[in-house]
Amino acid sequence: MKIYLTLLFTIIISFAKAQKITLNFKIDSIENGSMIYLKPYLNKDYYSTIIVDSTIVKDNKITFLINEFSFTSPFVLETDIINGSFYSSRPFYLKNKSLDIKLSKLYEEIDNDINERSKYKKYFKNINKEIVDYENFLGQNFIKYQFNNPKEVNDSIDNWFRRNWKNEIDLLEQYIKENPNSEISLWKIIEKFERFYKDYPYEKLYSNFDMDIKQSYPFKVLEQKIKENKKFGLGKKFPTIDNLIALDGKKYRSDYAKNKYTLIDFWFSSCKPCLITFPKLKEIYSQYHDKGFEIEAISVDRDKYIKNWKNTIIKYNLSWINVLDDEKKFSETNEINSFPTNFLINEKGEIIMKNIDSKQLEIFLKEQLQ
Repeated sequence: MKIYLTLLFTIIISFAKAQKITLNFKIDSIENGSMIYLKPYLNKDYYSTIIVDSTIVKDNKITFLINEFSFTSPFVLETDIINGSFYSSRPFYLKNKSLDIKLSKLYEEIDNDINERSKYKKYFKNINKEIVDYENFLGQNFIKYQFNNPKEVNDSIDNWFRRNWKNEIDLLEQYIKENPNSEISLWKIIEKFERFYKDYPYEKLYSNFDMDIKQSYPFKVLEQKIKENKKFGLGKKFPTIDNLIALDGKKYRSDYAKNKYTLIDFWFSSCKPCLITFPKLKEIYSQYHDKGFEIEAISVDRDKYIKNWKNTIIKYNLSWINVLDDEKKFSETNEINSFPTNFLINEKGEIIMKNIDSKQLEIFLKEQLQ
């Protein structure tokens, strides 16, 4: 995720000023001596301060001492892996006050974490009940049919999901209009964007937030991700690049139809995280290039560093397609300013993966190009 200097500065300052809060949990059913982890509930990109902590359960009690937050943020408790599985609590919100929570079971609803919780829960009471009924229906049919639901059951599941989605979104929009300072609502939009449907026009919801919410760290990250998804979402056509410069100084234009898969890799010659990917990428390229895999490495080195770019290609013996994004025209226009950034493209020019690491890439190509 792109972390701009201004946002990073905000993180450092807020961390330095942070006060400590205590989280006390008493869970009757938890096993003493087991390890419990405190983790972010959603993608870590959205957290101005990332906290991952662990502790041992003693007398059914769990205690954490952490930094407070300037903006409400959701977390969960997770057990260690037990018989191949781990167990998680319902999400709870942390901000600037200590918590003292008692539960009989780990997965019980938590109601006394922040002041807004009771209002939000009451407002969404009916739709939440409907969602629970829907989830129970899924469970019952899984027990009955495993993964072989009859068509009419699948149709019923799809229709019910769409109905719940529309009703919850409509209700969420209305709630934000009435409560434009709702921090929970922002996280609900983030959850829907990250876990369900990235192409929904969430702008019509979050445009109703007040200025405090719009200036918050998670809002800015969400806004940036939604903007990126409009161009670089999975299944989208990768934007046409018509201003690349080849090593010989001539204009180069991408043609993804020549290969089954192309990894578009944005980098620059003094980017150490970029350089350390090259040895493994070279192995993968050597193994799968003749089977239909190509790498298009796009350097964003400025004109004064072109010599460094060319020397790096020679030093690492990079035999794939190497081109220059002249004065970063494409990357800056499309707000690609975190490196390395890569996109895996199919022969139709569609994005099928983003920021895939070498291990994931190798597994994918092994499955697809054998």
